[in-house]
Amino acid sequence: IAITQLAIGAWFFAMRSCEYLQVTGTRKTKRLCLRNFRFYRGGRELKHTDKSLQSADYISITFEDQKNGEKHDTITMQSAYDLILYPVRAWAKVIQRIISYTSSTPDTYINSFLTKGKIHDVQNTDMSKALRAAATSIGKDRLGFAPADIGTHSIRSGAAMSMYLAEVPVY
Repeated sequence: IAITQLAIGAWFFAMRSCEYLQVTGTRKTKRLCLRNFRFYRGGRELKHTDKSLQSADYISITFEDQKNGEKHDTITMQSAYDLILYPVRAWAKVIQRIISYTSSTPDTYINSFLTKGKIHDVQNTDMSKALRAAATSIGKDRLGFAPADIGTHSIRSGAAMSMYLAEVPVY
């Protein structure tokens, strides 16, 4: 569940894997925490505990420090009403799942999940395996590429290609 939620949310914001997953090595980019997500309805900010969080009008994510040198860059996205691919709902589900953990704080990483009473982090290798398994089930002939060609960067590049195909202006 956590991997699926993260993949959908990351795709909408064309995120780098190190922004929403535990990765190896040191990175300039800071991984997102609960405190980086804000939801709004009717111009009013909603608390993460608001039961109607999934029906917010907007979501804003603040990227504290990024590879490109941007600090405290906030990206806001309006809601869409697709039942699955819906940025506000995708991230609201992540937030609601994580705040249900008794030990969560505003500093809890967005890739946290609870299993057997212990909090763990979704790793970049977990996401790669899930993406490759999905590609395997669809098949190379239908996709035009092999599962081995997919990695965590595929979410970011796939989002960019989706924007291009939708004729979103480059600026």
